[in-house]
Amino acid sequence: MGFTTDIRTYDEDYPAMIIANGMFGGYFHSELFQIIREKYNFAYAISSSYNSINGSIIVIAGVDNKNMVKAKELTLDILNQFKEGALFEQNFELTKTSIISELLQSEDSRYTQLLLLKSNIDFKDRFLTNTEL
Repeated sequence: MGFTTDIRTYDEDYPAMIIANGMFGGYFHSELFQIIREKYNFAYAISSSYNSINGSIIVIAGVDNKNMVKAKELTLDILNQFKEGALFEQNFELTKTSIISELLQSEDSRYTQLLLLKSNIDFKDRFLTNTEL
């Protein structure tokens, strides 16, 4: 299933969108996973992903044909709860903790370290003379 939002990377609501997607279907503690997979056992797996470049939200699920309509209805029901401003306090706290953990872990990755090194080199090349290096 696919949905769209007007929220993009540099929008003021971008951080809230990241949290909302995490709560909706981004983690094992998300509403989609806990309700559709754990509570009703309608899906082997289910998750959502948010693309901040084009504003799309994609829900991917491994669902048996006999449960497809029920899973779709529940997905739309959960989405409507989010639109109406329902706050799932425990899910919110778990999502914040998960996002912070991911950010901290990303600082340790070689890719991030190389990006930081490259940006430092670019900064030096643009703003410092050879004698200052």
